[in-house]
Amino acid sequence: QPLDLSDFTRRVVTRITRSNPDAADIVLEAPEEVRVTADAEALGTILENLISNAIKYGGEPPRVEVSVQALDREAKIEVRDHGPGLDGKAANRVFDPFVRGGGDLVASRPGIGLGLYLVSELARALGGSVRAMNGDGGGLAMCVFLPLRPHVEGGIIS
Repeated sequence: QPLDLSDFTRRVVTRITRSNPDAADIVLEAPEEVRVTADAEALGTILENLISNAIKYGGEPPRVEVSVQALDREAKIEVRDHGPGLDGKAANRVFDPFVRGGGDLVASRPGIGLGLYLVSELARALGGSVRAMNGDGGGLAMCVFLPLRPHVEGGIIS
């Protein structure tokens, strides 16, 4: 269905923040409108999983930055935390089933390694992709890319 990705992301972040207001400081940056065509349930699962992981592994106290932007031909959702990030080996396999990042922080948190696999499969089913990137100075950015929905005005597609 046609969705405004900015508005949809704003509603998911609000729901997460209201359900557990002390879990993390979540900052959202989203422009007025980014149009995509997506399954709302699948997109909600993607966002909830990425934000949950960012809270879980994002350091103490967790700070999560969520942004939405329109690129040339695709929309980008970025969920960034300020935790330790991933080591090189884990970054290459983190979207495989039953694989979790290494380190004491990951070992101390519950999980079986299916969340990011699910995110990658849902992103692919929506015609998109997902990437994990370590930030400069620590932290992890999970970036989901989805095709933009063409804008039709007066019978002209732009």
